[in-house]
Amino acid sequence: MIATAGALLLAYGIVFTVGRIVSEVGMMVAWPVQNCLNRSVLFRCGTHAHALGLRYHVARKTGQVTETIRRGMGGLSVLQNSVLMIVLPLVLQLGVVSWVLTTRLDAIYTAVIVATVVVYGVVVGLSADRQAPLQRNTNAQFTQTQIKAVDGLLNYETVKYFGAERHVLARLAEGLKKWKELGLLQFRWRTLGGVLPALVMGAGLTTMLWSAARRSMAGEITVGGLVLVNTYLMQVLLPLDRMGQFYREISQALVNIENLTELLHEVPEIADGPGATPITVRSGHIEFRDVDFAYDPRRPILQKVTFTVPAGSSTALVGTTGSGKTTVGRLLFRFYEPTGGTITVDGQDVRRATVRSLRGAIGVVPQDTVLFNR
Repeated sequence: MIATAGALLLAYGIVFTVGRIVSEVGMMVAWPVQNCLNRSVLFRCGTHAHALGLRYHVARKTGQVTETIRRGMGGLSVLQNSVLMIVLPLVLQLGVVSWVLTTRLDAIYTAVIVATVVVYGVVVGLSADRQAPLQRNTNAQFTQTQIKAVDGLLNYETVKYFGAERHVLARLAEGLKKWKELGLLQFRWRTLGGVLPALVMGAGLTTMLWSAARRSMAGEITVGGLVLVNTYLMQVLLPLDRMGQFYREISQALVNIENLTELLHEVPEIADGPGATPITVRSGHIEFRDVDFAYDPRRPILQKVTFTVPAGSSTALVGTTGSGKTTVGRLLFRFYEPTGGTITVDGQDVRRATVRSLRGAIGVVPQDTVLFNR
C-alpha cells in the first residue's frame, strides 16, 4: 500500500513538473519560430500588397487592407500559441494521467476522462462553428467602419472645405452602432458556447468523484485515493478548460486568417508577361496608337487616342475634368492596361517590358508631394 501511494505521489509530481517545464521551455522554443513566421508572413503581405494593381487599392481602400493584415497577423499568433502552449501540453498530461489511473486504480476513470474530453471537444466545436459566420459579419462591419474613419482623416482638407464634419461623423456613428449590434449577438453565442462545455466538465467531474466516493466508502480505495483521483482529474480539466477558451479564439483567428488568405490570393492585375525584358530607352520617343481605356466598361475614358511625344520635346495635355489627362500618365506607367491599342517607348511596347524597368526609366514630379517618415 505504501509503495502504491508513493508511486502515485511520484507520478503526480512528474505530471505537474513536466507540465510546468513544457510550458516554460515551450515559450522559449516557440518565440523564435513565431517571430520568424510572423516576419515572413508580414513581409509577404507587404510585398503582395505592393504587387497588386492601382485598381485594387482604389476599390478596397487603405484602411481595409491594413485592417485585414492586422487581424490576420493577430489570428496567426493566437493559432501558434494555442497549438504550442495548450494543445501539446494537454495531450501529454492526458496520456500520463490516463496511464496512471488505468494501471493504479481503475480503467473506468480513464474512460470517463476520455468521454469527457470527446464530448467537450464536440460541444466546443459545434459552438465555434456557429460563431464563425457571426465573427465574419462582425469583422466585415468593423472593417467598413474603420474605412470610413480612415477616409475621413485622409481627406481631412476636403472635409473642411465642404464643412462635412457632421456627415463624416454621422457615417462613423452609424457604422459603430451596427458593429456593436453584431458584436453583442456574437458574444451571446460565445457565452452559450462557454456554458455548455462547463456543464460537460461538471458532469465528468461529478461522475468521477461520485464513483471514487462510492469505492472509498466500500473500502476499495482510501480517502487518499479519492483525493488523488480528484487531483489527477483537475490536471486534465483545467488545461481542457483553457483549450476550450483557446478553441473559441482559434475559431475567430481562423476567420481573420481566412481574410488574410483572400488578400494573398488576389491576382495582381499588372505583372510581367511571359518573355518580358527590361526596356531600353535611347531617345525617349513616346507614342499612343489607337488607345482605348475605361475604368468602368459603361463609361469609356479614352477612345482611339493617338498622339506622339517626340524625343526631347515638351507636350501638354489639356482638357476638361474627367477627360483622361491623368489616365494617360497612369497607362504610360502601367498602373492600368489599355483595353485596346498600343503604347510604345522608342518603338517598344510597354506591355512587353518589365514593370520595374519601365517605371525606373520614367521620371515624374507628382502634383502632391509626399514625405515618408524614416
